[in-house]
Amino acid sequence: MIKEASSCDLKNLVAKFIPESIGKEIEKVTQSIYPLQNVYNRKVKILKAPKFDLSKLMETHGDYSEDKGVKVDRPAEEMIVEEAEVDGA
Repeated sequence: MIKEASSCDLKNLVAKFIPESIGKEIEKVTQSIYPLQNVYNRKVKILKAPKFDLSKLMETHGDYSEDKGVKVDRPAEEMIVEEAEVDGA
């Protein structure tokens, strides 16, 4: 587990946990000692926080500098109809 975790970044490590390739590798390595079956990673805990790198964070989450849109003005008659429905309920 330590070898796998230290050889890649967090994104790649999570990608290895999902198909449970690390559990299968543990089964293969321990086969000569004791035949294990159904090896799964139930819980993973970060013991040492990695160094914070802003460029990797932005690479992971993407660039949101583009315009997300503008607020649309609603016609006055739609607002009156909605208020009447709320009052009648």
